[in-house]
Amino acid sequence: GGPLEIIDDGIDGLLTPPGDEVALAKVLGRLAHDPEERQRLGTAAEMRAADFAPERLGPLVERLDRRLGRRTNSAL
Repeated sequence: GGPLEIIDDGIDGLLTPPGDEVALAKVLGRLAHDPEERQRLGTAAEMRAADFAPERLGPLVERLDRRLGRRTNSAL
């Protein structure tokens, strides 16, 4: 779960194993030296983040709540 559910490694982000400081340092070094990759990943990440916007998820949550017979959280 977690990041694996929302980040496509190499497409809209870069994943490293949890707690692997060496892998994280390598990824950060790679990004520090490759502005084109930073831009490509950033653009793709912005597009992916739009999938989780409240205006997009809100109606889905409301429908699910109705199906489950729960009251909807109006904060969404």
